[in-house]
Amino acid sequence: MKTRPEAGVVCIGGAVVDRTFRLIDDAQPHGVSMYGRAVAGFGGVARNVAENLIRLGIAARLISLVGDDDDGAALLRDLFRRGIDRRGVGRTSSAPTAQYVAAIDAHGELVVELADMSIFALLSPGAIAAAVPSAGWVFADGNLPRSTLDALARRSPEHAYRLALDAAAVPRAALLPERLDGIDVLFLNQAEAARYLRPSADAHGDPARDAREVLERGADAVVLTCGARGALVADVAGVSEIAAPAVERVVDVTGAGDALTAATLAGLLGGSDLRAAVAYGVRAAALTIGSEGSVHAQLSPVLLR
Repeated sequence: MKTRPEAGVVCIGGAVVDRTFRLIDDAQPHGVSMYGRAVAGFGGVARNVAENLIRLGIAARLISLVGDDDDGAALLRDLFRRGIDRRGVGRTSSAPTAQYVAAIDAHGELVVELADMSIFALLSPGAIAAAVPSAGWVFADGNLPRSTLDALARRSPEHAYRLALDAAAVPRAALLPERLDGIDVLFLNQAEAARYLRPSADAHGDPARDAREVLERGADAVVLTCGARGALVADVAGVSEIAAPAVERVVDVTGAGDALTAATLAGLLGGSDLRAAVAYGVRAAALTIGSEGSVHAQLSPVLLR
């Protein structure tokens, strides 16, 4: 994994085989069979962010790990087709390629998700050290081990990169570092914030209060996504709400957060302040929700504008 980027964003974390079942009818009670159409593709938070960045004209390098299996080979071929720099993606015979299975109901809402992300436990601080750039933006997702997230945040003096982190999933949010010092922008949704702040409780708190509490743990800025409401931005200037545009038809909510993250980073790289960049991000999320797949196939700067 010895590679150093010339420009753009280094994305570290999940690269996954996605299997999505789009249900014909509404979800059924436990124990009742549900029928739908199966769709296979590729996802993972870091991989999705990288693809969205490429579509928005930003160079992206992926640091991840796949199994020495057919799924891993197919995923690597897809990265090449998408124009994502894959030189930092290793292969291992110690674990299978990560898998994600989701069922989406007739309204585009997530019914159930299953994931095997055990391979990413191998992405230790030592395994990624040579690939971490000395400057620019680094994006990492919560599929990484806590020790790796800690190491990225505690970067050594010769590393002056800016760090963006996404919680990745509710169960992973509870494993985020207790202190968030060294993280320039933390992305998480309401459920992830609740799990991070209150691991023993399932109830959501007040989003603005949760955003402030997460910020108090040391991150420079927090972007807390609120579904159809848009997102909250919390930093030293206070908490601001960024409204989301209306979505005419929800097709698939999978990947919306990844689109928001990628477009926000693209906005920051383009010189926007954080609030303007997040507004760019919520537009990307709205477009993604209205399309099939975890990445909008026609996403571009022109489409967002």
